[in-house]
Amino acid sequence: RDIFGLALQPRFNCHGFHYVNYTIPGPAPCSTPLVSSISRFTSPNGGASFDPDSEFFVLTLRPDFTNLNAGDLAFGPD
Repeated sequence: RDIFGLALQPRFNCHGFHYVNYTIPGPAPCSTPLVSSISRFTSPNGGASFDPDSEFFVLTLRPDFTNLNAGDLAFGPD
């Protein structure tokens, strides 16, 4: 797995949510070996660690290409 982006929710202190853009292996048989995923995770202790069992898939993309080059996450003022 490769991590391309990580962003803390603007109200992280209230909810403990952070979002990660990363690659996961694609389903077999599949012409795309990697799938790009954006997932939300929860921190039970103010960011000292994150609970992997809290993963909530927000978006999964299966690109038409065999490689993934980049990704980013950010929260705007809205």
